[in-house]
Amino acid sequence: MNETSNQFPTPAVPGAADAERLNGLRTLTHVLYGLYAIHWL
Repeated sequence: MNETSNQFPTPAVPGAADAERLNGLRTLTHVLYGLYAIHWL
């Protein structure tokens, strides 16, 4: 599996860091749900 988080530079602005963290959590959640769905197919 590819680590996509390493492709993005770390933002210096706290607000941008929070947005990046939420984006990462959303992506992680989608990946986990996708793997869960594939597992039960």
